[in-house]
Amino acid sequence: MKKKKYKWITIFLLVLLVGSIYFYVNSIRISGVSENGMWKVVYKKSLDEAEQGEWYGSIKQLDKQKIKVKGIKWLENGKTIADFTEFNEGRDEAGAETRLNPFYVEDLYGSNPPKKGYTYKISVIWEKDGKMHEDNFEIN
Repeated sequence: MKKKKYKWITIFLLVLLVGSIYFYVNSIRISGVSENGMWKVVYKKSLDEAEQGEWYGSIKQLDKQKIKVKGIKWLENGKTIADFTEFNEGRDEAGAETRLNPFYVEDLYGSNPPKKGYTYKISVIWEKDGKMHEDNFEIN
Protein backbone atom coordinates (compact mmCIF):
# COMPACT_ATOMS: atom_id res chain seq x y z
CA MET A 1 0.00 0.00 0.00
CA LYS A 2 2.84 2.42 0.85
CA LYS A 3 4.57 1.72 -2.48
CA LYS A 4 1.44 2.75 -4.36
CA LYS A 5 1.20 5.96 -2.32
CA TYR A 6 4.86 6.86 -3.04
CA LYS A 7 4.34 6.09 -6.71
CA TRP A 8 1.46 8.61 -6.96
CA ILE A 9 3.37 11.24 -4.98
CA THR A 10 6.37 10.81 -7.31
CA ILE A 11 4.16 11.10 -10.40
CA PHE A 12 2.50 14.23 -8.99
CA LEU A 13 5.87 15.86 -8.25
CA LEU A 14 7.19 15.04 -11.73
CA VAL A 15 4.10 16.54 -13.38
CA LEU A 16 4.44 19.61 -11.17
CA LEU A 17 8.12 19.98 -12.10
CA VAL A 18 7.52 19.59 -15.84
CA GLY A 19 4.60 22.03 -15.69
CA SER A 20 6.68 24.60 -13.80
CA ILE A 21 9.51 24.37 -16.33
CA TYR A 22 7.04 24.69 -19.23
CA PHE A 23 5.41 27.83 -17.78
CA TYR A 24 8.77 29.39 -16.92
CA VAL A 25 10.14 28.89 -20.43
CA ASN A 26 6.96 30.28 -21.98
CA SER A 27 7.09 33.34 -19.73
CA ILE A 28 10.48 34.35 -21.14
CA ARG A 29 9.65 34.01 -24.85
CA ILE A 30 7.12 34.86 -27.50
CA SER A 31 6.86 33.19 -30.88
CA GLY A 32 4.72 32.83 -33.95
CA VAL A 33 4.34 30.99 -37.24
CA SER A 34 3.05 32.58 -40.44
CA GLU A 35 -0.37 31.50 -41.73
CA ASN A 36 1.20 29.80 -44.74
CA GLY A 37 3.58 27.88 -42.44
CA MET A 38 6.64 29.27 -44.18
CA TRP A 39 8.13 31.36 -41.31
CA LYS A 40 8.75 30.89 -37.62
CA VAL A 41 9.88 33.68 -35.28
CA VAL A 42 11.10 33.22 -31.71
CA TYR A 43 11.92 36.16 -29.43
CA LYS A 44 13.31 35.15 -26.05
CA LYS A 45 15.21 36.27 -23.01
CA SER A 46 18.85 35.28 -22.86
CA LEU A 47 19.66 32.86 -20.06
CA ASP A 48 23.35 33.80 -20.23
CA GLU A 49 24.36 35.67 -17.05
CA ALA A 50 26.69 37.93 -19.04
CA GLU A 51 23.68 39.14 -21.06
CA GLN A 52 21.36 39.48 -18.07
CA GLY A 53 17.99 40.86 -19.14
CA GLU A 54 18.86 40.89 -22.86
CA TRP A 55 16.31 39.63 -25.39
CA TYR A 56 17.03 38.39 -28.90
CA GLY A 57 15.12 36.91 -31.78
CA SER A 58 15.48 34.62 -34.73
CA ILE A 59 13.49 34.00 -37.88
CA LYS A 60 13.57 30.75 -39.76
CA GLN A 61 12.16 29.64 -43.09
CA LEU A 62 10.38 26.34 -42.44
CA ASP A 63 10.19 25.12 -46.03
CA LYS A 64 13.00 24.51 -48.53
CA GLN A 65 11.96 26.94 -51.30
CA LYS A 66 14.76 28.90 -52.94
CA ILE A 67 13.73 32.51 -52.33
CA LYS A 68 15.33 35.88 -51.71
CA VAL A 69 14.28 37.78 -48.59
CA LYS A 70 14.14 41.50 -49.33
CA GLY A 71 13.17 42.78 -45.90
CA ILE A 72 11.90 42.01 -42.43
CA LYS A 73 9.92 44.48 -40.33
CA TRP A 74 9.28 44.18 -36.60
CA LEU A 75 6.13 46.03 -35.55
CA GLU A 76 4.97 46.99 -32.06
CA ASN A 77 1.31 48.10 -31.93
CA GLY A 78 1.41 48.74 -35.69
CA LYS A 79 4.54 50.93 -35.54
CA THR A 80 7.78 49.71 -37.16
CA ILE A 81 10.45 49.45 -34.47
CA ALA A 82 13.06 47.58 -36.54
CA ASP A 83 13.54 47.26 -40.29
CA PHE A 84 16.08 44.87 -41.79
CA THR A 85 17.03 44.98 -45.48
CA GLU A 86 20.56 43.58 -45.60
CA PHE A 87 21.37 39.97 -44.84
CA ASN A 88 24.69 38.13 -44.89
CA GLU A 89 25.43 34.44 -44.81
CA GLY A 90 27.99 33.04 -42.39
CA ARG A 91 28.79 33.51 -38.70
CA ASP A 92 28.87 36.71 -36.69
CA GLU A 93 31.40 37.64 -33.99
CA ALA A 94 29.44 35.73 -31.34
CA GLY A 95 29.34 32.61 -33.54
CA ALA A 96 25.65 32.82 -34.50
CA GLU A 97 25.00 31.22 -37.88
CA THR A 98 23.10 32.97 -40.67
CA ARG A 99 21.82 31.13 -43.73
CA LEU A 100 20.02 32.64 -46.69
CA ASN A 101 18.67 29.46 -48.33
CA PRO A 102 16.62 28.31 -46.57
CA PHE A 103 16.52 31.59 -44.71
CA TYR A 104 17.63 31.75 -41.05
CA VAL A 105 18.71 34.81 -39.10
CA GLU A 106 19.54 35.10 -35.42
CA ASP A 107 19.74 38.39 -33.50
CA LEU A 108 16.66 39.74 -35.23
CA TYR A 109 16.03 42.39 -32.57
CA GLY A 110 17.44 42.61 -29.15
CA SER A 111 17.66 43.89 -25.63
CA ASN A 112 14.08 45.05 -24.86
CA PRO A 113 11.51 42.67 -23.37
CA PRO A 114 8.03 42.60 -24.92
CA LYS A 115 5.63 45.00 -23.22
CA LYS A 116 2.45 43.66 -21.66
CA GLY A 117 -0.68 44.52 -23.61
CA TYR A 118 1.26 45.30 -26.79
CA THR A 119 0.79 43.54 -30.12
CA TYR A 120 3.91 42.36 -31.96
CA LYS A 121 3.95 41.46 -35.64
CA ILE A 122 6.53 40.44 -38.19
CA SER A 123 6.40 41.30 -41.87
CA VAL A 124 8.61 39.29 -44.24
CA ILE A 125 9.00 40.62 -47.79
CA TRP A 126 10.44 38.05 -50.18
CA GLU A 127 10.89 37.37 -53.88
CA LYS A 128 10.51 34.19 -55.90
CA ASP A 129 10.61 33.91 -59.70
CA GLY A 130 10.52 37.70 -60.03
CA LYS A 131 7.32 38.07 -57.96
CA MET A 132 7.23 39.91 -54.64
CA HIS A 133 5.40 38.42 -51.66
CA GLU A 134 4.70 39.68 -48.15
CA ASP A 135 3.77 37.57 -45.14
CA ASN A 136 2.48 39.34 -42.01
CA PHE A 137 1.85 37.51 -38.76
CA GLU A 138 1.53 38.09 -35.05
CA ILE A 139 3.85 36.73 -32.42
CA ASN A 140 2.75 36.23 -28.82
